[in-house]
Amino acid sequence: MEIDLTGGEIAPGVSEIELAGLHTLPSRTVAAPRIAEAPVALECTEWTTLEMGENRLVIGLIHHLHVRDGILDPGTLLVNPEVFRPIGRMEIPAGYCRTRDRFEMPRPR
Repeated sequence: MEIDLTGGEIAPGVSEIELAGLHTLPSRTVAAPRIAEAPVALECTEWTTLEMGENRLVIGLIHHLHVRDGILDPGTLLVNPEVFRPIGRMEIPAGYCRTRDRFEMPRPR
């Protein structure tokens, strides 16, 4: 899986993109290219970075969003959970999560 191939310790100068067999496309608003195979790509700039022990949380400002056709409902612009089922990396060394368990909870007014 590409997410795992790009999450390991690799030598400086080794391309994670090439290692995973991925390709890039030019971005519109930032210098860095985006991953062509990604169903969603965010073009961001760093707003701030929080240091937490040996880890960092990078918070960015989104300048442009690329979304593969079919992921967003055209009427509501909400993500279609039947089409887009992302996984996320949660902790080191190998913790991941899925977004299959969804439920609704009314927000207080």
